[in-house]
Amino acid sequence: MFRQHTRVAGAYRVTFSAEAWSEIGRLSSPLFIALQQALEQLAQQSRPGAGAEGASTQLTFTVDSLGISCARDDKARTLTLQRL
Repeated sequence: MFRQHTRVAGAYRVTFSAEAWSEIGRLSSPLFIALQQALEQLAQQSRPGAGAEGASTQLTFTVDSLGISCARDDKARTLTLQRL
């Protein structure tokens, strides 16, 4: 018998560009976990007025000295990791 696990989806779906995937493979486990937690935190945040036409925002931040570039699309409700 299979168990069903309920997972609450965040406000935004997290996606990765091809360039980001190639960089993710080079991360140490602790750095990957820190990145994953930061992206999850961003994805859980809902934005007031989200969903407006063409509402896309570029985000740049650091996690443990790792520079991260993301695009947040409020209309599609996606957070795309572009570069590390």
